[in-house]
Amino acid sequence: MLAGSWEDTVVDNIDEEYERLIQYLRGSAKKAEGSRTTKRRLSHETLQLMRQKKTSRRDEQQCWLKPQRQGEASGTPAKTSPTVRSR
Repeated sequence: MLAGSWEDTVVDNIDEEYERLIQYLRGSAKKAEGSRTTKRRLSHETLQLMRQKKTSRRDEQQCWLKPQRQGEASGTPAKTSPTVRSR
């Protein structure tokens, strides 16, 4: 009798989790469909402005990633550096 009760509880838990998953997937599908519909409603000019903004944001981020100096970095100190010791 105890084993049957335990099995029923496990099956009930699985059923609940399955229902939650189905609800989540349905909600996600509705949201995805809604964004596609919204994009179809936007004007060509609005979509173009959105792309330009995305491109400028990407370019701005790349600008910050570039080194500030031109040329290659050197692993040895410059000869004029006060920390260079002669051997």
